[in-house]
Amino acid sequence: MRKISTLIGIYLLLSVLAGLAFLVLSFPNLPATPRQWALLFLLALPATIVFETIGSWIGSNSLARRIDSHTRDKSLSVLRIVYGVLMAVTGVVLALAAAWAWQGFRSVLGW
Repeated sequence: MRKISTLIGIYLLLSVLAGLAFLVLSFPNLPATPRQWALLFLLALPATIVFETIGSWIGSNSLARRIDSHTRDKSLSVLRIVYGVLMAVTGVVLALAAAWAWQGFRSVLGW
């Protein structure tokens, strides 16, 4: 029982920290309803874990390792910069596509 309460405490602490970081980054647009506040703190830690996992995958997949091995002796590599920019653009495009699809899904449901 003690381990479960410790795990819940750690989860809550990390959720609060991730939620506070989100609030700082999105300062003018704060949650307005109790439901939005609850969702913010419930989903803050899982979202942070998902984004960290995606980031570590982008930096350690086979293409990234191959680029790193070819440019290991260079402190500044155009190839690494291009790869990073392409991954960032791909992430933004996927996020925009997901937001567009979500809006379409909401309109179909009548929300």
